[in-house]
Amino acid sequence: GLPPPGGGGGAVPMPTWLMSLRFFVNCFRQGAMRAKAAEKCSAVLAACSAAGGVRNANVEVAYGTLLMNYSVSIREGGLAKVGDAYVNAVSSCTQLMSQPLTDATARYRVVCAAGTLVSDCP
Repeated sequence: GLPPPGGGGGAVPMPTWLMSLRFFVNCFRQGAMRAKAAEKCSAVLAACSAAGGVRNANVEVAYGTLLMNYSVSIREGGLAKVGDAYVNAVSSCTQLMSQPLTDATARYRVVCAAGTLVSDCP
């Protein structure tokens, strides 16, 4: 995954985090892109996992939205209820919920994502 933003030489700038997360979120707007995003769920969540440690409201909301999109996709069968995708989504939600988020909207989206996942366990 991408390293978290910070002062180090290999740090990812905050705008890059935000753009990356929003790109993946927007993939769910079109059917063909939604299918490709669903197919790559584990890889996308792994690449974006460090975003959970970023204390920025916009990044938190974007990451929460990505988790919500994947949760809905899993529930609707877009991921064929694949074990790895389900486990990765639950793990990502749990990781993010265990941290103090700076934005209430982000927390709401993550809780909705987790609720969507557990309400239709495979």
